[in-house]
Amino acid sequence: YLLSIVCAILCTLSKKQPGSANFDSREVKPTVMFDTLTMKLSSNDLDLVQAALEILVKFTHRQQRKGFVDSNSRSDGIAAVLEAMQHYTELEHIQELACSALCNLLFSSPQLCKTIIVQKGGIDTIVAVMRRYIRNATIQKNACTMLWSIASGNAENKSSIARSGGIFCIVS
Repeated sequence: YLLSIVCAILCTLSKKQPGSANFDSREVKPTVMFDTLTMKLSSNDLDLVQAALEILVKFTHRQQRKGFVDSNSRSDGIAAVLEAMQHYTELEHIQELACSALCNLLFSSPQLCKTIIVQKGGIDTIVAVMRRYIRNATIQKNACTMLWSIASGNAENKSSIARSGGIFCIVS
């Protein structure tokens, strides 16, 4: 299923059909791939959202320090991941994937990611996920990393994290 989504995305992006002489998946620009994946996060199809997040986690992990997408795309992507987290609160696997993707994005563009997370209510979202899935080590590790990064060098963000119960979650 995942492979068919990737192929469909690549075919759509390239406007060429696989098997044709002029099809080359390497022509797909990272920004276009990133934008397409983040658009899928607003779907009501849970399988599509999960597949998009799985691909996004791998894609952002590989591209962490390469400046792979422009800041507008990154902003939209961060917002889309947060919206998916807020929409699928009961689904641990979605939360784990979303935390991993956000953490990867945070490494690729710390200042921008921090700003968008704070503006979109992401501190409360991250803390809520930590509370709900306290036994999930991947969620806890990525959420702690994100809160540490958001707090670094910003007194207002530190206060917001404390008010949301983030410190309690970190030390629990």
